[in-house]
Amino acid sequence: MTATVAMLSLWRDDVDRRLAERATHLLGKTYPALRWIWVVGDCEDDTETQLRAIAATAAHEDKSVEIVRHDTGIVRRTPDDRFRAAGESMNAALDRVRATDDYVLIHESDLQTSHGVIQQLLKSDRCPIGGWPYLESCGPSFFYDTWAYRRDGVRFTNGPPYHRCYRADEPFEVDSVGSVWMMHAADIRAGVRCDAEGCVDLCRGMRVRGRSIWVDPRVSVMQPTDLWVPYAG
Repeated sequence: MTATVAMLSLWRDDVDRRLAERATHLLGKTYPALRWIWVVGDCEDDTETQLRAIAATAAHEDKSVEIVRHDTGIVRRTPDDRFRAAGESMNAALDRVRATDDYVLIHESDLQTSHGVIQQLLKSDRCPIGGWPYLESCGPSFFYDTWAYRRDGVRFTNGPPYHRCYRADEPFEVDSVGSVWMMHAADIRAGVRCDAEGCVDLCRGMRVRGRSIWVDPRVSVMQPTDLWVPYAG
C-alpha cells in the first residue's frame, strides 16, 4: 500500500510574491497519495482569497488542498518574532495531521524542489530527513539554511566544508533540519510541536522519541533570490 503524505506550507502577504506560480509549483508534486495543508494568517492583502480560489480549482483535479486560517497577532519586528509566529502557524498545520497520514512533509511555500521530491526523500529509507537548501543566485555550493541545520551545537556555514558531518554523496546525520523535510506522522500525533525555535523544536522532540535526523545532499531545495528575506542572527 502506498504511504500517505500530508504536505504543509505557510503563507502570509504573498499576493505580490509570485503566489500563483508558487502554488502551482507545490501542486505539481507527482506523489500519488498526497494532500496539501496551507496555513494563511496575519495578512494585509488577499492571499487567503486567492489561495482558496486555487484550492477550489485543484479540487476539480482531484487534489485535496485544505486552507487553514490562523492569525497569531505577532508583530514580526525581530527574527525571534518571526520564529514564534512561524512556529504557531506551523502548529496549526500540524494539528490537521490525520490518523491516516503516514508521513508529514514541511515545504516552505517559497522554495522550489523537483516534482518527485517526496519520492526522493522516501527513497533514502531514512526519516526524518531534509534536502539541501541553496540560494538561487549563488548555486548549490552556497548552503542556505544556516539557522536550522546543526550538529553537535554547531550550525552549518554557507560555504564548504559546511560542517564536519557533511557528506557530498550520501545521507548524513544532523541534530536539526528545516526548509523542506519529511517526518513520521506518528510523532506529530504523539504531540511533537514547535515552540520558540520552530523546526529545531520539532527535531528536538523527535530525537527525544528516539529518531535520528538526516540530510540527503542529493535532494536540491532552491530558494529564489527575489523571494528571500534575510534576517540577522
